[in-house]
Amino acid sequence: MKTINIILLLLLPVLGFSQIQKGSSYLSGDYSLIFGKNNSFSILPGYGFLVKDNLALGVNGGYSYSKRVGGNINIGSGGLFIERFFPLSDQFSFSLKGEVTIGWQNTLSQKNTSYSIGVIPKIYFFPIEKIAITGSVGYLQLGYSNRDDLTLSSAGGNIQLGIAVFFNRD
Repeated sequence: MKTINIILLLLLPVLGFSQIQKGSSYLSGDYSLIFGKNNSFSILPGYGFLVKDNLALGVNGGYSYSKRVGGNINIGSGGLFIERFFPLSDQFSFSLKGEVTIGWQNTLSQKNTSYSIGVIPKIYFFPIEKIAITGSVGYLQLGYSNRDDLTLSSAGGNIQLGIAVFFNRD
């Protein structure tokens, strides 16, 4: 009997699933740093509005800078997203974020415009009710640019960390 009570006590936080309700909105900011032969960083702000419980539509932007052996690369981007939240507990949510983006890349020798559609898995940790620490590892993306044909890419090691501030989240 004690074992059952201990198990129930441990599962109690997981059993109280908390939704992110319709009408809530959030500002988010993710960043990524990569060090090595090619150093780079990315800043990715966004704004989402929940049109239905656990379903957000939004806009995002981004800036990336890469310092490479062959020259530096600047990339700007903007797009739309849809994000579906799957609450795991009051403090944790998993999400799948689908994005449609357009990007502009500048190097010393060329300019490039790209279009992509992709999916990013994310985890949200809420240490307090309205602020979340976010993290994602990897993505799957289908893209096209004026330099390349249609490409399918994934990056399992691409790690992004960030923060999200929620408004009207009860």
